[in-house]
Amino acid sequence: MTNTAINIQILPRRWNDDSAALAAIRREVFIDEQNVPEDLEWDGEDTYARHWLALIHKEPVGTVRLLRNGHVGRMAVRKAWRNQGIGAALLRAVIGEAFAQDLRELFLHAQTHAVDFYARHGFIAEGPEFMDAGIPHRTMRLLLHPQRRLGQDHGRFAVTRPREVALDLVQQAQRHVRILSNALDPDIYDNAELAAALSQLVRNYRGADIRILIVDSSGLAQTSHALVALAKRLSSAIKIRKINAPNEVLPENYLIADGRGLLCLSLRETALSWADYNNKPLANEYTQTFDEMWNHAQEDPYLRVLHV
Repeated sequence: MTNTAINIQILPRRWNDDSAALAAIRREVFIDEQNVPEDLEWDGEDTYARHWLALIHKEPVGTVRLLRNGHVGRMAVRKAWRNQGIGAALLRAVIGEAFAQDLRELFLHAQTHAVDFYARHGFIAEGPEFMDAGIPHRTMRLLLHPQRRLGQDHGRFAVTRPREVALDLVQQAQRHVRILSNALDPDIYDNAELAAALSQLVRNYRGADIRILIVDSSGLAQTSHALVALAKRLSSAIKIRKINAPNEVLPENYLIADGRGLLCLSLRETALSWADYNNKPLANEYTQTFDEMWNHAQEDPYLRVLHV
């Protein structure tokens, strides 16, 4: 890829072959200029990432990397070469590679001053501003394909909008839904759209089976949670049980759709939450764990007396 104005070359590179040039640019920009701590900059992901190196007259002037989950990061251009189209050329290379790999989306954590730059390339900002290494950032996302297909599109991707992914998986499910949640997180599960999708699943498919496992039901007893209300109305198809471990807090909650799709929510570090629309072996492992807990769980008196 070449820009004839200043002869920018964007070349794919492997960390094991070109770490010296790639690391030198990042050290100059992030560690020396922006005071990013070294232990944050060198995060152990570089060996597994795809990297690009920007050259001008054979001089390394910029770099960017792409992780397997679609995370674009470590975009760096040396100060003397900024505002000359180098960052844009690097980003176009990443987007082109993402299309070649049939990735569904790209996401990144943009420094706030760079949000407009990424927006010009189609990325959309989401969520509040947050601090990373003492620098304000915004999460941004570029959707490359309109929709993942349950049971067809394989590949783990990072999740920053779990409510939307949970709804999409349930809307595409045709047989079974399993939900494991400490307390049916209202930000994800207490909404009319998800309740309507589960109700539609029950109506459309004879034998549809929806099971919900929770740890703590005390908060649910004081509200009219949409899924609890729906389970009361459709008790033959939608069942809720409580894990017999009142003091336990599960570090990971998840949703399984049709034994293929997975949404896994890390409670220890939300940035590690992920989904995969077609991973039957892994979904089977999660289902087995779920079923073991289900068989030892019980109905909950809080929910039996709930008026809905």
